[in-house]
Amino acid sequence: MTPTHQKKLRADSRLAGLTAEQLEELNRMLMAGSCTLEDACGWLEARGVVMTPQALSKYYRKRVLPERWRYTQEAAAALNAVNADDVAPAAHRAIAARVFELATGPCAVDVKELAELYKLMIAGETVQQNERKLTLTERKAAQADAVREQLESKRASGGLSPEALALAEEALGLL
Repeated sequence: MTPTHQKKLRADSRLAGLTAEQLEELNRMLMAGSCTLEDACGWLEARGVVMTPQALSKYYRKRVLPERWRYTQEAAAALNAVNADDVAPAAHRAIAARVFELATGPCAVDVKELAELYKLMIAGETVQQNERKLTLTERKAAQADAVREQLESKRASGGLSPEALALAEEALGLL
């Protein structure tokens, strides 16, 4: 990803000898964190550009890292705008995976953004747990209603002794 809001490289920059496509590929590799600075220097050397890891680190900090932060902030803002009630379980797993990637990635990330993504992940999990609890509570209430109806039916027909009915009601917490 070539940063769109940056100045052109200086004419005497070693990277100025790269084609636009090569510079795009270098930026993409650095932005994704898919290689070390030493690996990127080797990649550059294979294309005729000799650069030290320190010089490439300076390029990364000045040109790539601000773009990465901007991208991360946009992604976090988009995720923050999502209503957690509407997010499917698969999306929660994807958010959790991305939080892990950001937390363990080779590049520094904004801790506040990471915290916001984590909060979104926890909020989604909380919603899922509450939905499961509600489903279980509704199921238990329906079962209790069915038992209560059966007990009332037995009481009306005299099929059970009053002691047995009282014991059943107490055991079911229906008093």
